[in-house]
Amino acid sequence: MQEEPAEGGRFPHRQTAAAEMGGYRLVDAQSAHGMLLGGEALFVDVRDALLYRQGHLPSAVCFPLPMTWRARLQHRWKLRKLLCTAECRPVVFYTEGPSCRRSDVAARAAVITGFPAVYRFAGGVQAWVAVGLPLEAGTCPPPLRSFEEHGHDY
Repeated sequence: MQEEPAEGGRFPHRQTAAAEMGGYRLVDAQSAHGMLLGGEALFVDVRDALLYRQGHLPSAVCFPLPMTWRARLQHRWKLRKLLCTAECRPVVFYTEGPSCRRSDVAARAAVITGFPAVYRFAGGVQAWVAVGLPLEAGTCPPPLRSFEEHGHDY
């Protein structure tokens, strides 16, 4: 059963409430696509490496989010170290679809860690494909190598 959007909004109430509590903003597929084309933000895929290999948003960084809270806390410092060496750029987290909460957890961690602009593409890969946008396939390199391959020098 799909939840209805909040009154006057594009997103379900549950997602809007999570974003407000987490201190990040939600984006839909069209907004995410515009941000990607304009180079306005880094896109971070927090799904498992296997799903990333099968298809991910173009130029997205592979950063599988561990399932346990302890592992997530240990990985939080890595996220900032990898994405913010000189300064933090806007970042968009996504997963498979709206029912997966990993992107919410990652966005909250980024806010807590001090990222200045954090977004969650709550529709994820499912919404991306639903509007006819292409995916890339490829391996999930260690995050640092992923940044080097995509030409990010921060």
